[in-house]
Amino acid sequence: MQAHGLSLHLDAAPDHTTEQGNGWLSETWSGADSAYDAPALFAHEAPGLGVVALTVAQRGPAGRARVLAHGYPMQPAALGPLVATMADRFGTASDLHALGRIQLDENGQLGAPATALH
Repeated sequence: MQAHGLSLHLDAAPDHTTEQGNGWLSETWSGADSAYDAPALFAHEAPGLGVVALTVAQRGPAGRARVLAHGYPMQPAALGPLVATMADRFGTASDLHALGRIQLDENGQLGAPATALH
């Protein structure tokens, strides 16, 4: 795949999966857990770039977010199919919660809000 005219090669970590297709990449960390709230989709946004990443997460005890997957649209037209695929894969609505920024967790990794947005 090419991003910004540069060749791109990704190696998956041994305990994670990386998927490439249709102009987007995804990595799945975990399946949904019924002990947590229903999965939700969150859009990480950067000024001038729009949505740069998508996170699927579940809220749990004390509002703590549990990340299930991340997706990265590599071209503008890929966002819609990425949202639809992630919603289908995790059995959730395709409502995308716009964060207005890139949300990081306490370890500096992509995360999700600890409190409900609505």
